[in-house]
Amino acid sequence: MPVRLAPMNSDGTANVVPFPSTTVKRGTDDALTEVAQQVRLRAVQKWGINQSVELVGTSSKMRDTLDRVQKFARFNQTILITGESGVGKELFAKACYLLSTRTNAPFVVVNCPQYGEGNVTVSELFGHVKGSFTGATSDHKGLFDAADGGAVFLDEVGDLPPTAQTMLLRALAEKEVKPLGSNKTYSVDVRIIAATNRPLRDMIANGQFRQDLYFRLRYFPLDIPALRDRENDWKLLHSYFVDKLNQEYNLKKAF
Repeated sequence: MPVRLAPMNSDGTANVVPFPSTTVKRGTDDALTEVAQQVRLRAVQKWGINQSVELVGTSSKMRDTLDRVQKFARFNQTILITGESGVGKELFAKACYLLSTRTNAPFVVVNCPQYGEGNVTVSELFGHVKGSFTGATSDHKGLFDAADGGAVFLDEVGDLPPTAQTMLLRALAEKEVKPLGSNKTYSVDVRIIAATNRPLRDMIANGQFRQDLYFRLRYFPLDIPALRDRENDWKLLHSYFVDKLNQEYNLKKAF
C-alpha cells in the first residue's frame, strides 16, 4: 500500500501513515527512486494529483542528484539550481521544498524574465507603499511577503534586473525587505531557491550579474544532468509517458 509522508520530525525523519491506494495515480513506480516517490507523495498531499511532481529516472546521476536534494532540503540556506533548458529545474526546486519542513507555508514561483527594470518589478517582489509611484493607490505586499515561512523559487534568476538584484541581496543578507517608497524594513522568513540556464560567472565578468549575489545564492549548488548523460533514463521516461497517456485517455497503446 502507498504511504503518506507527514511533516518531518525535528530529527529530519518523516512520520509515515497509510495513504489510500485509490488516492494516488501511481504511474510507473520502478521508474522512480525512493526519494522521487517521497517527493511525488508529498506533492499529491500538498497540491493534489493533477500537480504531482514526477522525477523519473534511476540512473546513477539521477540518484546522486536526488540524494543531494534530500540533503539540501533539511536546511534553510539558498540553493542555486543550474542546468540546460528542459532538464526540469522547477521540478527539482519543488522537490527541495516538498522534502523540507516548510510545506505548511507557500511555494511561490517568480518568473524572472517577465520583469524589467523599474518600480513595478520591485513592487511585485518586495511590495510598495501608497503614493510611491504613479498608480500606487494603496499599499501592496510583494511576493516575498506572500511566501513568508515558505520558499520563493526564482526561475531564470540571471534575467533579474539590477535594481531587483540589489534588493534581493539585501533580503538574503539581512533577512528583511524594504517596500518601495517606505522608510521601514520588516523581517521575512523565506528560503530562496534560484535556477538558471545562463552562465552566471560570465555575466559577472561582463557586469550583468552581481558577484556578491551569486555567492549568496550558491550556498548549495545543484547541477541537473542532461538526459543524454543519464544512461537509460530515456527508456523509463518513454514508458512513463506512454503509461500516463494510456491512463489519462483510457487507452492501451504501445509506442
